[in-house]
Amino acid sequence: PGVLDIDIDVKLKESSQETIVAAMKKSTESELRMSLPGPFDHVVFVVEACYEVDTTCQFAAYAYVNHWLSLFVGENYKYPAVVMHELGHNLNLAHSGGMDGQTYTDHTCLMGNPLWEGKLDDKQHTAYFNSGTSGGTSWSGSLIGVAEYGNNPSNHPIVLKIETGGASDWFIGFNRATGINSDSVQADDLVTIYKVKNGEGKGYSQSFLKSSLKRDRSLTISNWRNSHKNLVITVHDINTKASPGYANVEVTFGPQ
Repeated sequence: PGVLDIDIDVKLKESSQETIVAAMKKSTESELRMSLPGPFDHVVFVVEACYEVDTTCQFAAYAYVNHWLSLFVGENYKYPAVVMHELGHNLNLAHSGGMDGQTYTDHTCLMGNPLWEGKLDDKQHTAYFNSGTSGGTSWSGSLIGVAEYGNNPSNHPIVLKIETGGASDWFIGFNRATGINSDSVQADDLVTIYKVKNGEGKGYSQSFLKSSLKRDRSLTISNWRNSHKNLVITVHDINTKASPGYANVEVTFGPQ
């Protein structure tokens, strides 16, 4: 790993992003005398600025999905949240939207937009990837946050997946605001409920935050799987003083 300065044979102000990336790849391979990615898991290209050639330049960076390459504009490579967002795409994670249905408006995780309200320059910000971008009955038990996955002697689940019978499954997680997730800026220490758009949560798919629940609150999903019955997700308790912190959740289906 290291940093390499390269010159390319095209002009940024006159070239499309596709042309610029191809020129950077060609120049880097020539300098290193190898084909990319070579021995590297990830390769990051950084350009001085974005110019509006076949693009609106309304981005800080972009990455290729399930791939080794990402590109950053200007100094955006310095911001951990931007870097982790793009690496998420490299790792086959899609965007996470909020309860308004917009693409980036989930502020609980890195695949939405975790750093709004002037926090982009906070280099100590820590947040994680949500529980939806990772896939007459009832279930009840304790969920712990991903930040405490290494402290889980009782083997509590971190994510609960609810199958719909189709491609758009639901996921329940505990947004424990500690450790790597200590700077989450939405739904701190609440139970978060997501729905993926397609793919059953097994591959690249947009997800949306549907609800965040505190203690003694519930979410009712009507006519679950066209059964004319409701699926109810209830949070009975949240304990952040325990180690690890946990949320007691019950999922019930049928007459309530």
